[in-house]
Amino acid sequence: MFIGIDLAASQKRPSGFCILNKKAKTFLIYSNEEIICEVKKAKPKVIAIDAPLSIPKGKYRKCDIEIIKAGIPIFSFRLPSLKKLAKRAINLKKKIRFKIIETYPYAVLRLNKNILTGKKFKTKHEKDAFVCALVAKKFFEKKARCFSGGGKIYF
Repeated sequence: MFIGIDLAASQKRPSGFCILNKKAKTFLIYSNEEIICEVKKAKPKVIAIDAPLSIPKGKYRKCDIEIIKAGIPIFSFRLPSLKKLAKRAINLKKKIRFKIIETYPYAVLRLNKNILTGKKFKTKHEKDAFVCALVAKKFFEKKARCFSGGGKIYF
């Protein structure tokens, strides 16, 4: 069992959530309490989250710069909303007792063509959560790669 979370910066906005077992179940979720409850029920082997799990002193971490060098755009930590998202993710990580890794679905899709062939989703958040869950599974199978430095972003 694997979980993917496309985390929103605010609990007032929807986060995508995916539980991947033999099949994928995707839905929208809002509060930290709901996320924690769903995680506890699922008891995943790994959770992959689309949110930074560390904050740099400057505008980018080394892993972010590596993504940019690969030709993939990424947001700067000068954006207050990215700092807010990172703080929410870091806070959730402290409360969840399962393995959590960071991923970036846009980069995953750019680097792994055809990963979503034939898949349909109700929302972009659910699609990104599904991609996160696939990365969690790859990580567990020791098949995931990562950009690293100041954090690790798996793909």
